[in-house]
Amino acid sequence: MAGMAIAILTTAALIVQLSGASAGKTQGMAALLTALLLGGAAGAVMAHRVEMTKMPELVAFMHSMIGLAAVFIAIAAVAEPWAFQIVAKGQPI
Repeated sequence: MAGMAIAILTTAALIVQLSGASAGKTQGMAALLTALLLGGAAGAVMAHRVEMTKMPELVAFMHSMIGLAAVFIAIAAVAEPWAFQIVAKGQPI
């Protein structure tokens, strides 16, 4: 729980630092809070519905979702590498 709190605070601090005084700060924070609420709600519902004997399958499913998120991040990094500061905009990878 403490690890997730640190991750959330670090992400929020990065959004504030990188957006500066622009309007992107509120959009970034809104996106973060929306994702946290949706993901937390889905996880809580699934955790309450699953019997203890089925818990290993739930953990495996959650790990699969984390892997899927990593795939989507990789696709985004290839599609728009300048957004991740891999290359300058317009330059090849």
